[in-house]
Amino acid sequence: MKSTELARRRAPLSESIEELQRLALEDHHLRLASVGDVQEFLRAGPPPIVVTPGSAAAHSERFFAESVAALRSLSARGMLVTNFPEQLPRHLPAGVQAFGYVPFSDTLPRSAALVYHGGIGTLAQGIKAGIPHLAVPNAHDQFDNGWRIEQLGLGRSIAQQRYRAAGAAAALAALLDDAALRQRCRAYAARMDADAALHRACELIEALAP
Repeated sequence: MKSTELARRRAPLSESIEELQRLALEDHHLRLASVGDVQEFLRAGPPPIVVTPGSAAAHSERFFAESVAALRSLSARGMLVTNFPEQLPRHLPAGVQAFGYVPFSDTLPRSAALVYHGGIGTLAQGIKAGIPHLAVPNAHDQFDNGWRIEQLGLGRSIAQQRYRAAGAAAALAALLDDAALRQRCRAYAARMDADAALHRACELIEALAP
């Protein structure tokens, strides 16, 4: 079959991505049914601080230990999100709970702040949620992402090798107490338009076709 015939039969990129989104949404609802404890935790008290090193991070014992100590010193509620519970501290303070899966699109808008590795996907979810960021970059593009969060005035960035409980607690306290920063986070959230971004990206990609 000639490439021109393939091109005629190929669905527009935007339609293909929309189908993937539909399937992902169905899976999202299926998984939500199995994490009712997330909703219960969110309803049980003030907005928590969400802490995650990323879904693939399996050796983040110190990150979690320092984060839990910071949460304890702030008397803050926290949600620890990881696929590898063996890296969590054995004993968690009251108001701090571990989760294997958390639907960020629903949870982050109901949270006080986000402590994370600076991955671009989680970063986007955090901006969309309109909450302060504490990025703890470790590799790849994470350092640049953390720098950009600081440049936008949406949070702080502390390299993982320098990440300690005292500094994390001080940074979180400052972020949560900064009314101008929290307003700026909400303003950037209002500018997020996933559908417009998707269709624009599809247009640009399809314009590259010969």
